[in-house]
Amino acid sequence: MAVADSLFGVANIPHLAGAMGFAVAAIGIWQSGRVANWVRDGVLRSTEIDHELAPFARQMARLVCILLSIGIAMVVAGVGTGGLVAFVSASGLGLTLALQSMLLNMASGVALLMFRPFKSEDEIEAAGVQGRVRAIKLMSTELRTAENVHVSLPNSKVWGAEIRNFTTEPMRRIDTLVPVPHAVDAAAALEVLLEVAKRIQAAALAGPLQAEVSDDLTDRPRHHDAASVAVQELREGATVLRMRIWCRSSEVDETRTRLLTEARRALPSLAGWHTSQLPAPADRG
Repeated sequence: MAVADSLFGVANIPHLAGAMGFAVAAIGIWQSGRVANWVRDGVLRSTEIDHELAPFARQMARLVCILLSIGIAMVVAGVGTGGLVAFVSASGLGLTLALQSMLLNMASGVALLMFRPFKSEDEIEAAGVQGRVRAIKLMSTELRTAENVHVSLPNSKVWGAEIRNFTTEPMRRIDTLVPVPHAVDAAAALEVLLEVAKRIQAAALAGPLQAEVSDDLTDRPRHHDAASVAVQELREGATVLRMRIWCRSSEVDETRTRLLTEARRALPSLAGWHTSQLPAPADRG
């Protein structure tokens, strides 16, 4: 009340003080959007702050403006300091308990934006969902799956789970299992499949990326490995061979398809091959 007396001289007009306090709160809330936009634009103009933090900075600035406006309005309206502190404490505790999951998602969102385990347009797998990142928001991470399904994951689940990023590295390894009937000579099958693997990997690594991988073996020491074929296991009726090649991360599906297609074309030429005895190939990687 003392602040209201000194500033507005309305100690004896409580209704006017309350009206002025309401007006202060209304103006502050109204202008909070403008201040929040100013903060957001400042983040976007900065060259040292990640621009994906702009939506979060805007929301936080608006929230701070609203809380300050309400606090100032309560003082103008004549609410005592003790009552104001008690109100803020009780409200803060109740709000924290009520919004516990929301605050956890917000904190996880800030961590995702700061530490950047992935970025927009990366293909990731998190919380059991695989898809391409469409947006990293304050409360959730938006993914689009290969089936073109939109998935919204709470940030707390994304941050608390194992995150597999399929886009960060320029190269990926493909492991494909090919069963070969026992009637076929395994050594001959190994030789034929190795030629197929070498040919497919050479085509997959052709171009500028191949030179980059060859010249930079410190950061990616295994990306220059040669294509290989080896015996994976022995099953009833078949020997399982593992074909292993490297390709561009953006071309994994296409390269795997070419690898399996060429393997199916090459194997029937071997002596003792019977298509009816061949189980379906299995993929790994």
